[in-house]
Amino acid sequence: MGALFNFTSVDDKATAANVRTFFREDLSHLERLSGQSLRNALASPRLSENGNNGNHAFNGVENAAINSIDAKNELSIVAEVLNQCSESTRKLITDRYISDLTVWQAANAIGYGRTRYMELFNAACNEFAERYAARGHELRIFQ
Repeated sequence: MGALFNFTSVDDKATAANVRTFFREDLSHLERLSGQSLRNALASPRLSENGNNGNHAFNGVENAAINSIDAKNELSIVAEVLNQCSESTRKLITDRYISDLTVWQAANAIGYGRTRYMELFNAACNEFAERYAARGHELRIFQ
């Protein structure tokens, strides 16, 4: 809780776990649907539309095209959010989920042991979740 605002308490451990699941599972699904990778979206970010297509009665081909466009837009949003994060958060998350480093490799790359690395990584996941929520996508778990 802050001094100025009455924010709802966030469960940092559960939120970090939710963000890890998002990057491990949902991201690969978005990449398959869009035919693009987050690595490419990070290399050349563009402004995305932040809206829904609503419920439309389309045939299967049109639905597939809409899903692909939605997935591309979502990847773009994820790239923009990562680019808005602090440099350390961006590095921690991209090392794990873009460069596919193991926890040991990522910890070794920044010169920390596993325990300290996981503390930093969980904080990075929470920063990502807070910034992603500002774009209308809630990954935070509230207490």
